[in-house]
Amino acid sequence: MKGIHGAIIDSIYSMLGHSHGHMYGNLYYLTWTLADKDQKLHFEEICIQDVMYRAVCAPRNKLASQCLFTSFQVILQEIVKQRTLPCPHMVERLYSPILWRSLKATNAMVRANAANLLFDAFPLQSDGGADKQNELLQRLFTAIESLVSDSQPQIRSLAIIGFCQIFTKHWDVIPAHVIAIQTRNICTNLAFDSSSPKVRQSVMEGLIILLSNPFSHRLLQKLLPSLSNCIHDANEKVRLFFMDLLINVKKTDLISFWDVCPVNNIIAQLDVDNHTITSRIVDLLEGSFLPPDQNIKVWVKRCINFYSRNHNAARKFYLYAKDNLSIIEAEKFILQLCASVFYFLQSSSDTSSEKLEENQNHDESSQNVSENCIDGLLETIFIMLQYVTYQVPSMTQKVAQDAQKETTAESRNLAKLIMTKLPGLLHNCFKKFHDKRKLNSLFQISACMHPSSMPVLSKSILPKLRALPEDSPDYYIKMLIQCLVKWNMGREVLDLVHEWFTASTDATQTTSKPRRSTSSARKYQKTVGFASIQNECRVKQAVIYLRFCMENESIWEKLLKDKNCIKIIYSISDFLNS
Repeated sequence: MKGIHGAIIDSIYSMLGHSHGHMYGNLYYLTWTLADKDQKLHFEEICIQDVMYRAVCAPRNKLASQCLFTSFQVILQEIVKQRTLPCPHMVERLYSPILWRSLKATNAMVRANAANLLFDAFPLQSDGGADKQNELLQRLFTAIESLVSDSQPQIRSLAIIGFCQIFTKHWDVIPAHVIAIQTRNICTNLAFDSSSPKVRQSVMEGLIILLSNPFSHRLLQKLLPSLSNCIHDANEKVRLFFMDLLINVKKTDLISFWDVCPVNNIIAQLDVDNHTITSRIVDLLEGSFLPPDQNIKVWVKRCINFYSRNHNAARKFYLYAKDNLSIIEAEKFILQLCASVFYFLQSSSDTSSEKLEENQNHDESSQNVSENCIDGLLETIFIMLQYVTYQVPSMTQKVAQDAQKETTAESRNLAKLIMTKLPGLLHNCFKKFHDKRKLNSLFQISACMHPSSMPVLSKSILPKLRALPEDSPDYYIKMLIQCLVKWNMGREVLDLVHEWFTASTDATQTTSKPRRSTSSARKYQKTVGFASIQNECRVKQAVIYLRFCMENESIWEKLLKDKNCIKIIYSISDFLNS
């Protein structure tokens, strides 16, 4: 017996037995159950209690696969989970001389180990009757309270997780006032522990565990609103777990997530946070702004409301949320957004000549559209178009791959309807709007269309690019070039750049010709002087256009896929190197 126990201990210390902890635990338990009374006492002291002592003193490592304490803990977990008497009495008897002393040890590692073992064994069961059991439970609660207020953040952290686990599992055993006091303590004090973000993170993890018990919801309904500012915590992991907490709150029937944290706070964080947190916030808000059980008109109404609250946050939301929509939902959403923009254009027209050809049936949501929200609606149309990835006249790949014929047919009809309405909408929007944000959205939407569906715009963009003055804003140049390249007209842009470079060389050569007479020289100088200024301006524009193409990764990548564009790029390169 002693030799086998020694071999097991040696294998654990050599890390060879780490993966066999469950097997060793079962072996210890079965050996104990099969032993007679005298052998049991000997086995308990020599083997089981020895494992307990070694577990309390074992070093902890961040990597579980290399943690000696974890190896011993797994063995003991297999023993303490056996709830058939007299095993629980044996566990309490063997732990008593080790556990209570270790919980008060000076060494923080020993206290942490003892705390883990205590939570694994909870509730310890005494064989001394009801009075002894009540005393033992009170001692356990006192120990837990001490661990939660420990001076070491690591111990406070594991204590929070530990007591939330035992409260969830043993809700009926623990007095209600104990649960209320400890839960209030973590929500009002430990959730704002400035000394350690790990403690604040553990509070969120523990409350998620506690939420899995329906009996806790009435208590948490009163306490969770005190955590509303945790969404703005400086630590990313705390914010992440707080969002997970809100998502779990959303699944309950009694608690509403907006009562825990105001929606305005959530939206404000959506505007500034990173990808990981943003995806959680989108999951949380998706049912509110894109409710699956509501009409698409309700989606538009809430979209307008969203943009009126926070423009950047709303755009970010739809950018992430689009991937959770079906193709048909996205298409219907686009059509309803177009209807709202049409209504705004029609209602803001001053003369009869500006009336639109489209006659739409409008609901209350369309009537609340303001010009500030039009930016957002146009941006959302573009976001949804990107998701659907239309290629007119061919259908989208996503629709073509749809296995259901009826769904594909409906989607095809919606696609045709969208492509019929969008050109007219864009034409009127270009006449109405001239600010940067709206123009950017309009050009991006136009780039998703086929050039043949917008003949006026597609034929005028290149002349506009050619005629732009030197002081044209960069954003406008960017819009025009991006639209042309997406329409597979990048070659024309490069031709224009090459033409301006070569024109500057011709002008330089012209200025170097010999002059035969004074009068002709004066005449020639005037002509060449004017041309050189104009060519210099065009050369500068050529550099600006070329630089933009090279600095924009998506544009440059698309140009390099075209053999004709590559030839022009080589010609420009040879010219610049000459």
